[in-house]
Amino acid sequence: MKKHAFSAAEISGHLVSYEEWHRFVRRREFEMVMQELPSGHIFDNALELGAGDGGQSETIAPFCRRLTCTELDTLGTNMIGAFEARNIPNVAYTLCDARDLSIFAEGSFDFVFSSNMLEHVDGVDRCLRECRRVLMPDGLMVHTMPSRHWKFWNTVVSVAIHRAPAQIHALSANHLEEWKDFGVGTWRRKFRAAGLEVTKMLGLPFYFGHGPRPQSLITLGNRLKWFGSVAYFARAAKGK
Repeated sequence: MKKHAFSAAEISGHLVSYEEWHRFVRRREFEMVMQELPSGHIFDNALELGAGDGGQSETIAPFCRRLTCTELDTLGTNMIGAFEARNIPNVAYTLCDARDLSIFAEGSFDFVFSSNMLEHVDGVDRCLRECRRVLMPDGLMVHTMPSRHWKFWNTVVSVAIHRAPAQIHALSANHLEEWKDFGVGTWRRKFRAAGLEVTKMLGLPFYFGHGPRPQSLITLGNRLKWFGSVAYFARAAKGK
């Protein structure tokens, strides 16, 4: 697995606030994903699932002729104003459940993307099948999810530094189950069951869920090439 890291200068330059750090991490993650594709590659019709308020969509949009961004009803109604205020010409925003993309025709998109979303989807197998359905035969799908490095160090920082119980991040019943669920083997099996073939995995720079502190640990993790998230590149499996 190829691994990316933040430089010490990148880390120290984005420690203004939790929000600034989070925006920086998500922007650089997508830029690193695009570095794996031919220079200047542009998608004709792309789909972003779990777009939130559109923060990462601003980074994705220049790589697409058209980008459709979705969010779940209960979240989207609070975020749609912030998203539309960005006024990006080639971006459309719609509310829908990622487990039911029936508003889109089969084979509609040449690129499907989500960031740190799938681990929160109850019924993720159905979601992946829907992603497979709307993906063009030669299209590309990229989903990023937290890694076991993220899980381990998020727990350590919670307990050792913040003196607080570590929280379950997603849908797992307990910490051990979540550790197993964040493994690359687990996700490869889920993709395969949905008729998708993982063609590449990319280790994205180290961070954890407590913002930009402690800086020394984030710097060390990047120097050692620990990865905070994994980007899974997938295409439709042949014959499925």
